[in-house]
Amino acid sequence: MVSVHEALETILDHAQPLGHETVGLTQARGRILATDILADADLPGMPRSSVDGYAVIAGDDAADFDGLSGAVVRELSKRRGVVVTNEVGMGIVPANELARQFRDVLGFVNTRFAEGAERAVLMVAGRAVELAPI
Repeated sequence: MVSVHEALETILDHAQPLGHETVGLTQARGRILATDILADADLPGMPRSSVDGYAVIAGDDAADFDGLSGAVVRELSKRRGVVVTNEVGMGIVPANELARQFRDVLGFVNTRFAEGAERAVLMVAGRAVELAPI
């Protein structure tokens, strides 16, 4: 039996570097990068978690959501950035009550975000549809 060290040495003795080429983004699928890609700046440039969010108790009423979403919109208006959220109003009506409540609350919060945004865009089949100001 060949030891791990001997096997690795054999592989490295026979391995040859691959060449590299520049291709467009649409031709890059399935390829391996020749070098690492590093961001030149943090985005956003502030402390953050990988997933930001707000926890809300299911029994909260609409007034609480209005206050919370208003506070979020005011905070976001101080910064430059993009808010990405699911569109929830044009799909199938959820089968259970909790999912319907979530759809209703998220729809309300999305409306508040759109009201406070410079620009609101709905992505449909990969195309941006500019939404008229509210």
